[in-house]
Amino acid sequence: MTINQDVTVTSIAALFNSTEQELLQNLSVLRQAYKDANEGTDTTLSDNQLADVFQQFAENDPDADTWAGHIGDYQAELSIEADETAGDETEGAISVVSAQGFRESETKLAAKLNDPKWEAFVDKTNDANEHSKRAVAMAALFIRSTFTKEELASIPVFGSVAHNEKTGERSNNPDVYLAPVGNTKRKATKHRVFDIFDASNKGMWLASQLDLYKNAEDTATLNNGKKLTPKEREADVKLWENRQRVGRNAFRDGLALLRKFERMETELPKLSADIAMDADKQNVRRSLACIKVQLKDNAEFTEYVTVQQFLRIEFAKVASKGGDTEAFMASFGRGSGGNETEGKDGANGVPFPKSIDQALTMMQHLATFFDFEDEQGRKNRAKLLAMAGGKGGDMVVQIIGRTSMTFDEPYTTVERRFMDLEKSTAAKVDGAFKKAS
Repeated sequence: MTINQDVTVTSIAALFNSTEQELLQNLSVLRQAYKDANEGTDTTLSDNQLADVFQQFAENDPDADTWAGHIGDYQAELSIEADETAGDETEGAISVVSAQGFRESETKLAAKLNDPKWEAFVDKTNDANEHSKRAVAMAALFIRSTFTKEELASIPVFGSVAHNEKTGERSNNPDVYLAPVGNTKRKATKHRVFDIFDASNKGMWLASQLDLYKNAEDTATLNNGKKLTPKEREADVKLWENRQRVGRNAFRDGLALLRKFERMETELPKLSADIAMDADKQNVRRSLACIKVQLKDNAEFTEYVTVQQFLRIEFAKVASKGGDTEAFMASFGRGSGGNETEGKDGANGVPFPKSIDQALTMMQHLATFFDFEDEQGRKNRAKLLAMAGGKGGDMVVQIIGRTSMTFDEPYTTVERRFMDLEKSTAAKVDGAFKKAS
């Protein structure tokens, strides 16, 4: 966790290619997540500080509890920084343990965790977390393999209404309708998509359990013979409401993912997207980034994103920037190794390489442009670092970091050979110089 005091809502909105209003809406969701996880206590972070948290972790698509944890960690880091900047005022307030003593203490405590039960728990927790991130893709895969195209087409689009007065749009197959509540005159908004799930065996079972916990006269039958207190009963009702909501949403979101794939076919004709499968083509790829997006005319240019990232992509924005893999990844603040179609330029008019040879040429140009042994190269380096420290510098830092990370493994692989070649070249130049003199 790092603290960047220079981050602003404006700079992070620009980094993610969104408006400040859109970012502030996301930040309000994070505030609520923290509040929900901390018994109604609000976070003390400002909008700018929350924006710093958002830009550090958004790419991982954390769930609400994880966001709350990140916000808590950030607040703790701020508190530590405040203590450190207080100088002598805090000196002596914190006891200092020798490094050796601390390591010995840690080792003894850690040994308590070397228990098969704990290790199994950690494994199950990881599996559950990863499963939740892939759940929508898994739901979509099941729905696609179970329903015919005609059946899928008959299911209404979630949230659609017979007549949208704001947009003027009409639907012959609306999802939303009004239904009477019991024997009252009041009516509640209902969804046909949820009705389909509720009519399934699992949907009916969940509804029966929820009804049981809400209305059972003798709650002892629900709690191993011990009557539930009102608070315990309320907590159990919320548990079953959540389980029903999870089931409904799995069906809704699985449909939404499939329909977004269909929309992409027409709105971004250069690209194709689908669920990434494992080697046997039977299950969803065991990765958080389980949606594969690729350029139709060149499958070499493929990107993997999470379900959440794919669902929040605005196709109109991607289309306005060229509609290729680079534009797709840039739409949520990530660069891509993507390609453009023949004759087109990429961002800022710089052509994308269309072969390894072209990419190597561009790498050579970059090495020359920032050559430390060249006066102009040193000036270019200085300008780059100045940009990194200035307004909008976060994006520059990310580009530098991602470029370095991209080439770290290839360089490590060839480093020894490179050093030998450099020595050989230097020896040849030195020999030629001596011969000439």
